[in-house]
Order: sequence, then structure tokens, then C-alpha cells
Amino acid sequence: AAGAVNALVLVLGGVTIGYYAPALYLTLKVKGRQSAFRNGMPDAMDMILVGVEAGLSLPASIQHLCEEFGDAHPVIAEQFRIVTLEFQAGKSRSDALASLAKRMDVPEARVFSTMIAQAETLGTSLATTLRVLADEMRRDRMLTAERKAAELPVKMAVPLVMLIFPALFSVIMTPLAIRIFRALADVAS
Repeated sequence: AAGAVNALVLVLGGVTIGYYAPALYLTLKVKGRQSAFRNGMPDAMDMILVGVEAGLSLPASIQHLCEEFGDAHPVIAEQFRIVTLEFQAGKSRSDALASLAKRMDVPEARVFSTMIAQAETLGTSLATTLRVLADEMRRDRMLTAERKAAELPVKMAVPLVMLIFPALFSVIMTPLAIRIFRALADVAS
């Protein structure tokens, strides 16, 4: 009977892990890729801006970005390589960039896609749009880093209280407890 219960627990545990582990793994991988994309996007905007200011078209600037960012930001390079392939396949700029925004599902990609489409529609300078966008993304990245740094003391308070305070309490209270036990032993004898 005990062996059957153990086998049932093992089977149910295995089924539960087998059901939830792949979804958890994929969720963590997606979040990691989104974070890598988000962190590299201001640098990508700068690289595209340099290309556009040098006289390259947007697709050529993105192609140059893919060549340069392969090692530093592989997720950015991969996603913009897909955009380049979509350009070559005949998709419009706005559709290819909208596909990028949908694939990555991060605000930076959506803002980039929307801003480029608006600049193209309204006929505004692409270089100015990219410069403003890069500055805004860099500022957002800095604000996020500052917010995380501000949250750090609060996050450290719980482990500090849970781990250091008991050790400190025992170091301070041990001599006192020894004195109390000695005084009680002297009174008892």
C-alpha cells in the first residue's frame, strides 16, 4: 500500500512537472529575450541614426546594424535581420516594423515601429525622429536602472532582518544567558 502511494505521488509529481516546466521555461526565455532587446534598443537606434545621417536608406542602415550587432546584441541583430528579410520579400516598412513589434511584444519595438511609420507618412526627417527616439529610450533605460537601484535597500531589508538579526541577537544574548544560568546555579546550591 505504501509503495502504491509513493508510486502515485511520483507519477503525479512527474505529470505536474512535465506539464508546467516547459511553459515556465519558455516564459523565462521569452522574458530574457525581451529584456535583451529592450536593453540593446537605444544602441540600435544610435547605429541606425548614424547610418541614416551618413546617407544610407533605412533598410541599408538596418542591414549595417545586423552586421555590427551580431556579437554585442544578438537578439537585436536577429530580429532586425528578420525585418531586413521582410523588406527584401516585398513587405512595406510599416508592415515589417509592425511585425517586429508584434514578435517582440515590448514597448520599445512598438514605439519604434509607430514612430518610423509616422515619420514616413508625415514626411518628417527620419534622422530627427531616430535621434529623439534614441534619447527617449536611453532616458527610459536610465530611469529603470535608477528605480531598481532605489528598490534595492527595501529588498535587502528582509534578508538582513531574517539572517543577520538572529545571529547578532544570539551573539549578544549568549553571555547574558550564561550569567543567568550561573546565577541560578549559585542560588540553587
